[in-house]
Amino acid sequence: MNSQAFFKSSLFLTLFVFAVSCTEPESPESDQLMVNTWISDVMNDYYFWYEKIPSDKKPNGTTEPTEYFYSLLYTQEDRWSYITDDYSGLMAEFSGTPVSMGFAPAFGKFSNTGNIFIIVVYVYKDSPAEAAGLKRGDIILKINNQELTPTNYKNLYSQNQYDVSLGYFNGSSISETNNTISLTAQQLRVDPILFDTIYQNYNGKNIAYFCLSEFLNKEPFVSHVQPVIEKIKSKGIRDVIIDLRYNTGGALDAAAWLASSLAPQATLDNRSVLVELLFNNKLQPYMEQENGTKYYFDNTITSNLNLDHIYFLTTNYMTASASELLITGLEPYMEVIQVGENTAGKYTGMWAIPDLETPARHNYGIMPIVMKYANAVGYTDFKDGLVPDHLVEDNLFTALPFGHIEDPQITTALNLIAGLVGKKQSVVNEPIPFIRLSTPKMELKNNLFIKPPATNRVN
Repeated sequence: MNSQAFFKSSLFLTLFVFAVSCTEPESPESDQLMVNTWISDVMNDYYFWYEKIPSDKKPNGTTEPTEYFYSLLYTQEDRWSYITDDYSGLMAEFSGTPVSMGFAPAFGKFSNTGNIFIIVVYVYKDSPAEAAGLKRGDIILKINNQELTPTNYKNLYSQNQYDVSLGYFNGSSISETNNTISLTAQQLRVDPILFDTIYQNYNGKNIAYFCLSEFLNKEPFVSHVQPVIEKIKSKGIRDVIIDLRYNTGGALDAAAWLASSLAPQATLDNRSVLVELLFNNKLQPYMEQENGTKYYFDNTITSNLNLDHIYFLTTNYMTASASELLITGLEPYMEVIQVGENTAGKYTGMWAIPDLETPARHNYGIMPIVMKYANAVGYTDFKDGLVPDHLVEDNLFTALPFGHIEDPQITTALNLIAGLVGKKQSVVNEPIPFIRLSTPKMELKNNLFIKPPATNRVN
């Protein structure tokens, strides 16, 4: 390892960087050369697929840094590495204090017209979207009275203030309404618990349910989720459904805390392995010797539910990274029942890497894939996602409020727990054809971010 490499923690993200000496830039071209040299050095040391970086992609002063960064990626496997020119804004996004309208979008393109629409997947509590009356399942057809197209939808959606024109699904197509909502972004304090409830006496069973939007850094995550876990424990509930359908990932330490809160007590007592991190061949020996590469179940957890089985609801377009790690990490130790769709297939993790010169020479941050993870029995590389035990397709066009007993995935899980169905379930329901789209920020959130490796060490 290069002697100049060092660790620095910011929020829940690992900042593991290579400091590059460079003179003050004298022109835009020399500034780009400085940034591109920094990108090249970091990628060649820490990128998981560094051996696949094209040999002819040397740093230069004529290529814009974003373009240069993406030219280095091993695109046959890497769909996730990311660069931003607003590192401080990125940190706010993943600390749970983003500047946002407060709703999660699902972008779609009609296969017959090419027009873009947005379905509101969920709305955060106490957000501008909630205050304006936007709700889960609402359909947005226009922004600032402009129809959404493949060339404008990203820019229109990314603004901090706009009016949205709503549509409605009539059973076979989407029609425009006269309803317009004005939205202005503000800084949020994100609560990852979108909804929780207890189904009392469902065919003789008391069943707990909660829906998680994301895995924030550990401290705010625990502050929101622990009261829900403690409520379930206080009522002696043994059947739990966790809705991860729209949970795109986040912090590994938060996912590890939740795994420790759910798992059998013996798993905690034995300090069993949750996952092992696998780095490139240059970094792996260093990590094993200096920091350790394994995450263990936490035997200091006080709110452990000591479950022997758990139900997860999943989708193939949003259940990713830390959510998948939670599912695979628990599987060797308890019965895990997955209801829904294949997950996204995101078995890798990243570090967020800024320039740490004082003062910083630029505000770029790169998030390269630096590792993949495997559970205690070595399971990894699930490129096609985790396959559900009971296939029940998600249908946002007819989305019901979270926890609604007629939601097909929730109904299936409840009936399985209550013994009302015994065979493998399969529910397919896609009302109109469309193509799912995304934005770079949405793709970034489909990632697993890891804490400084020094915190992984077992004493």
